Amino acid sequence: MAAERRESEAVRLLDLAFDAIFTIKAQSHEITYWNAGAVRMYGYSREEAIGRISSELLETRYPESPESAYEAVVGTGQWSGKLIQRRKDGTEVHVDGRWVLDLESGTILEVNREITEHIELAERFQLLVENVKDYAIFLLDPDGMITSWNSGAARINGYSADEVVGRHLSMFYTPEEIAEGRPQRNLAEAAANGQATDEGWRVRKDGSRYFASVVITAFRDSAGKLRGFAKITQDVTSKQVERQRLLELEQSKSTFLNLVAHELRTPLTVLRGYLSLFRDLDENARRGLEARSLPALEAKTQEMSRLVDQMVEVARLE
Repeated sequence: MAAERRESEAVRLLDLAFDAIFTIKAQSHEITYWNAGAVRMYGYSREEAIGRISSELLETRYPESPESAYEAVVGTGQWSGKLIQRRKDGTEVHVDGRWVLDLESGTILEVNREITEHIELAERFQLLVENVKDYAIFLLDPDGMITSWNSGAARINGYSADEVVGRHLSMFYTPEEIAEGRPQRNLAEAAANGQATDEGWRVRKDGSRYFASVVITAFRDSAGKLRGFAKITQDVTSKQVERQRLLELEQSKSTFLNLVAHELRTPLTVLRGYLSLFRDLDENARRGLEARSLPALEAKTQEMSRLVDQMVEVARLE
């Protein structure tokens, strides 16, 4: 009587679980128990499920094969992995499965947690990443080895996914930057601060170089352990070329203005000299100096006018 009460209580508690929990015979795979969570997840009542072959009822698709999963649970006593199954209404459900074998009763306990929403979200995100053409977006493991590769990365760098997955991100850096340890510094900064930004020249498959704007973000699990990095790279070569052009233009303008300022000093010195003479002479002497100096003053004025015109033209340059 007490044993029956304990069993009834255990069944009641299992029905409170959100996960689908059911048992099957290890040999025949017939369902022998089906909790309320399984009813909610799959849509089959207990009467509809018990006695059915679980993989047939749920049209289970395994990551490798049904045999490998059952061999694992029989051989090691447990198995875990991702499964795709089908509800009574025909819709697919993605689950994270945990199987445990009870040798004494010859029963396999299956605990399946639905992850459909997470899978669909991941698929939508992957679709978004794949359709981004202007940015190279890829993942790295904690050591900086490439684990994923989007179409934007292939377009910018010239490599296919098969050519880069498993290789270190330093393959895109210039020899000078590799010698300086820049790839490792970028990863170390991202690991320490959560994110690292960088700009510099990178090398394509064909050996050509492009100027890259890079953001590296570290990923950590709930325990704080580093799980890897996400790297987003944009080709900003045209912007860098424009920045360099403007910088060189500014440098040229500065050099020219310094030269003009120096050249202006000569006619100004001449003008100041004549003005000083005019102040010191009497009326008769001033008239004589005026006749002699006027051509020189006009020449220096024209020279100054020419230099000022050149300064105005340079100021208009962009």
